[in-house]
Amino acid sequence: TVILVPSRLIFSVTGVPDTSHFARTMVAADFRMKRLAMDFEPAPVKDMPSFLSMTRSTGHGVSNMMQRWWLAPNYEPLAKTADGLAWELRGPGVKCLTEESYVEASGDKAASGKKNSTAEKWAATMTEKYEELAEHDSSFGQLRNIMDLAVVGALIEKERLLDVAGLTLPRLMAEEPQDRYPA
Repeated sequence: TVILVPSRLIFSVTGVPDTSHFARTMVAADFRMKRLAMDFEPAPVKDMPSFLSMTRSTGHGVSNMMQRWWLAPNYEPLAKTADGLAWELRGPGVKCLTEESYVEASGDKAASGKKNSTAEKWAATMTEKYEELAEHDSSFGQLRNIMDLAVVGALIEKERLLDVAGLTLPRLMAEEPQDRYPA
């Protein structure tokens, strides 16, 4: 997750090592998405206005500028053959979600549970245009790819597919050091 705070950026990555390629990819795609939302740069695809331009066009303004967006996996149930040896990922892979947040008296950020209709519309547009955006910005394509890999890895583990296939992958399953990048 990348949280934009006036005059500074706070990066928070959870669920994967913050020095991994996976983390760098998540941060890069999240950062690019927020730049598009906040109108820091134009979208490289047609019919994708920024959140700020959508807000200006409604004439209502925004009562809370602590809008939060994030990208999440977006898959339909996996398809499989009757023998369970072939599987298919289905669905677009990535969706954009949103909610409003606020700053507590302690200075910590908290979710409000509220939704902003303009932000919801922008998130839906981001989801709809995701595939096209990925063609113009590799960070979006890479994020979809690592989400696919995470789903496939979880599937292999959950269904014990290496055992089913009688397969050992000593080089892949060994304790090889990961490439590390500055967090």
